[in-house]
Formats: sequence, C-alpha cells, structure tokens
Amino acid sequence: MSATNYESDPYAPEPRATLRQYLVSTEFLLTLGSLFFGGVLLVLLLFYVILPWMTNHNKTVDVPDVTSDPLKKRYVKVDEAFADLERAGLHPVVNDSQYYRDLPPLCVIRQEPIGLSIVKPGRTVYLVVNKRTPPAVKVPDVVDINLDQARSLLENWKLKVGRLTYTQGEYPNLVLKALYRGRELEKFEEVPEGSAIDLVVSRGHGPTRVELPNLLGLELQQAVSRLNLLGLRASVSYDEASRKPVGTVVNQSPRAGSQDSVFQNVVVYLTVAGSPDAAIEGPSTSGTADSSAAKTKKPANTRERND
Repeated sequence: MSATNYESDPYAPEPRATLRQYLVSTEFLLTLGSLFFGGVLLVLLLFYVILPWMTNHNKTVDVPDVTSDPLKKRYVKVDEAFADLERAGLHPVVNDSQYYRDLPPLCVIRQEPIGLSIVKPGRTVYLVVNKRTPPAVKVPDVVDINLDQARSLLENWKLKVGRLTYTQGEYPNLVLKALYRGRELEKFEEVPEGSAIDLVVSRGHGPTRVELPNLLGLELQQAVSRLNLLGLRASVSYDEASRKPVGTVVNQSPRAGSQDSVFQNVVVYLTVAGSPDAAIEGPSTSGTADSSAAKTKKPANTRERND
C-alpha cells in the first residue's frame, strides 16, 4: 500500500499555522490596526461630542439676584424669585425657611448659588424664605425677679417688654405678674416670637407719685436731670440706627400720658440716638441706688443713672 501524497491530494486538510506565523500575518495586523483606530475614534467621540452635549460645554447663564435687601428696601417674594430663575433657565427649589420679624412673609432671605454667579443652564438654585407665621417660643419665668433682669431675659428669648403697670408691693421694681393680651401667663407658656409681654411691677413701700414728663427730643443730659429732680431713675440704651440727632431721646418707657403719674424711684427706660461713645453723656450722678437693682446683672449696652 502506497503512502498518501498530501501535496498532490486536493482534499487533504491544510496544515495549521503556528502562533508566531499568525502574529506576523497580514490578517492579524489589519485586525490590530482596526481596533486601535476604532478606540481612538471612540475616545474622540466621547470627549468632543458626547460629554460636551451632556454637560452643556461652553454654555453658561448668570444667576439672577433674588435675595431681599432691607437696606435698599428691596423685598423679593418667593413667587417672583421662581419666575426670574425659571426665565434664566434655572431650577429654583425652596430648601429651608427661617423667621425674621422685620421682613415680609415669604420673601427670599438667601440663595445658593448667590446672585450674579455664572453656572450651567438647568442648575438648581436653593432658596431660604421668611416664614409666614412666627414660631412659638416659651416665655421664661420672670416673676419674682428684678425688672432689669426680666427685660434682659425676655429679649434673650426674642420677646419684648410691653406695658408696665406699677402696683403696691414690698420691693421696688420686682415683677409680680407676666401678662399676654390681658391674660396672666402660665409658667413656660408658648407665645409667638416677638410678642410683647406686659408686666405688673411692684413699686415698693411709701413712694410718692410724680407726673411723668415727656422726654422725647431732649438731650440725654437734660432728660436725666429732669428725672433726677422728680426722684426718678434713668436706664439708658442706645439706637445706632436712629436718624434722629445724636444724643437725643427717641423713646421712653413708660411713655408720658400712658398713666397720670408714676412713683418716685421708678426706673424710666430711655433710648438715645447714636452709640455710647458718640451720644452726649448725662451728668455724673451719685446717691443711693436701689439695692436689689444694684445686685442684678444689667443688660448689655445699658447704663442706669441715679440721683
């Protein structure tokens, strides 16, 4: 039997190429080149077409300034802010609210990003708006403490002293009752922030009634002198934002005409335009001060003048 001649047999299988022969073959080089140029084309397409389209490359907008400015008396309501931001191609969102009693309700307090910033179209702008109603706060216990302490304590809790009513009592300037809208408050009762708390204050034993003068517009020195002559005491605070002449009295409590007369040794609270350094100081005073008032802590930026 003769051996088969593979070279002359057309149906014989071709011998397999070795790996080294395949790596240097034209077919492998063409495949490798196609993959390389395809990868380069994909990278170029990704960075110069797809990503710029997704990130709005070279497209920016200016963020409108929708924050309220009390100094310029400019108050932007939240609906106006939404309209301005949406017209600029931005997405406004209210993410917080606070309460400022000096600002109108629902006006914009802050924004992020701030006004006039440069951002991408469609950017979310977060707004903080003023609450419609004030939050409730607990009224601190001011009964059986000095009037100066009660005033300071109420201000620390974002409340204010309303009407002062003086009545007979053992110790002068001692708070006997705290009232809200004519009703005596319970201990730690909640009221709206910024509310006025009326106080019933003891005038002490044996005082003499005197008519309370109108001190508005007087210089501090003149006002203190008039009070001293009547046996009254002055507690002075300062209003640096007042536009009245520096050193003049712009407010007093109790006010003249609020009652026919007050008792001697009662503290009259004066608000003077300007700062303590710029305001005209009253004359130096001496004499006996209320012992209970002298032991109490005075509110910041307040001076009491005694005859």
